[in-house]
Amino acid sequence: APRRLNAVRHIRTMPYPGFPTDAQPVVMSMALGRGTSIFVENIFENRYKHAEGLQRLGAKIKVEGKVASCRRVEQLREPLLQLATSGRRRLVVAGLAAQGRTL
Repeated sequence: APRRLNAVRHIRTMPYPGFPTDAQPVVMSMALGRGTSIFVENIFENRYKHAEGLQRLGAKIKVEGKVASCRRVEQLREPLLQLATSGRRRLVVAGLAAQGRTL
């Protein structure tokens, strides 16, 4: 795989067989690569609670209603993960992409 993933251009969650809403937080963590990624949540309201945790790591995510845009960041900050929280998969993925040591 390349050192830096390309952005995911557009993800729209849909009922089966569409893109699963449960995969959206992990893909958003991976989408902080080159370019801008757009996510549209069509299943649940307030599904972007995980974006706040990524923003604390330095991610540039803007949420407006059911749309979230993720802009490229050079490097995420070194995180201290609390794996007991919900959304822990996206934090692990973000920790893999962060600079330095992730605890």
